[in-house]
Amino acid sequence: TEKELADKQRGGYFWAPKSDFVPTDKMRLEIGAGHYGSLVLEDTVATRIEDKLLRAIIRIQQMSDDAVALAEAQRLRAIEAEQARQRAEALRKRGRNYGHWLQVLESLRKDVEHHQRLVPVVAGLRAALTSRKDSEHYDALLGYVDWAEEHLTASDPFRLIPLPNGDRPDLTYLEWREWDAQNPQRW
Repeated sequence: TEKELADKQRGGYFWAPKSDFVPTDKMRLEIGAGHYGSLVLEDTVATRIEDKLLRAIIRIQQMSDDAVALAEAQRLRAIEAEQARQRAEALRKRGRNYGHWLQVLESLRKDVEHHQRLVPVVAGLRAALTSRKDSEHYDALLGYVDWAEEHLTASDPFRLIPLPNGDRPDLTYLEWREWDAQNPQRW
């Protein structure tokens, strides 16, 4: 246009327009709905834009309904995802609690096995003591055997049973095995 040329000669800011404005005496109605679609109505030789308005209003309503339905579906998916996350977190806590109780039980089993291996050793010490009554180290050996028997009695795992922390697990063993197989991390 003449104004654009004048601006260019003066050294002013110049840019090319995004579209050319050429009057055509035709009406064009364009309604964009973002990524939900758009609606374009134009006068044509066969039909005028005024005749298409009812269809346009119906299409606009449909686009609006689709956008609302999509937003609602996204909201419901977000709620379901949050609920699933909360259920998984609660199950993780329950599984970790079961695992902790199982660890305490396994520790007790190991302590019992260790204690059971000491029983024949201390009994052997007591038996060996009778054959050494004439030894010059008998008193020291007697003191050692007495200490070993006291230690064996005091270290009996069933005398001081360690209790796990937390509430009693509410998972069954089979539920815990299934959870543990799906969550291989250790508690």
